[in-house]
Amino acid sequence: MKGKKGRFLGLRRGDLLLGAGVLLAGAVLLGGAALFSRRGGQAVLTTPEGERALPLSEAVTLSIQGDNGIPVVIRVEDGAVWFESSGCPDQICVHSGRLTRTGETAACLPAGVLLRVEEGAGGESAPVDAVAG
Repeated sequence: MKGKKGRFLGLRRGDLLLGAGVLLAGAVLLGGAALFSRRGGQAVLTTPEGERALPLSEAVTLSIQGDNGIPVVIRVEDGAVWFESSGCPDQICVHSGRLTRTGETAACLPAGVLLRVEEGAGGESAPVDAVAG
């Protein structure tokens, strides 16, 4: 029977190398996502009444009456947009946090309100995820 020579916390050297490789790959993926994502220029607010563009450069607070009479407050400030409050029971939209990067979205489904960050008017187009030929 072999002893536990060369083990750290009961793990073999190969286990430690595999764990380090997984951590390194995760760091590279997260770093790449942060490096290549762009700050958005505007948010598109979709409500039961229609769509509206909100420049992220202008501070504004909007009170909206959503579906089923659910009140929603949207706030834009310092290049970010977020659900400040909502009358929905689960508050998932409020916990979505601040949206700043192109492609980020948050929604209050019970109220029928959606926020989507896009490039600003006159900006470059959004990066392409895939091309089908």
